Amino acid sequence: MEKQWESKQLYEHPAKHQVGTFGKIILSKTGVYVLMVGGSHMSCPQDWAAKIHAQEQTDSEVDYILKGIPEDLWKSAKKKAIDLNKTMKQVLLDALKKFVEVEKE
Repeated sequence: MEKQWESKQLYEHPAKHQVGTFGKIILSKTGVYVLMVGGSHMSCPQDWAAKIHAQEQTDSEVDYILKGIPEDLWKSAKKKAIDLNKTMKQVLLDALKKFVEVEKE
């Protein structure tokens, strides 16, 4: 099946009789949403899938992997993040926001 769009994550089918069935939402070239479960696809509520599609389109996060960070620096940053009750993602986002603000000045 040719696809126009595919969800970034897995979603559980919303029908009560499909509880526990997870898959990616696909928008076919013909404009119909389906739930891809393994190698097969199944029908799903179109309004439900369209809402998720719209939400994922507005969520503009970028997945990025950092490599080559010195271990002692990472451990120190992780410890400080824990002390501040923050995740490393929050710490890195804060640092990037500060960096961008400094660049604007």
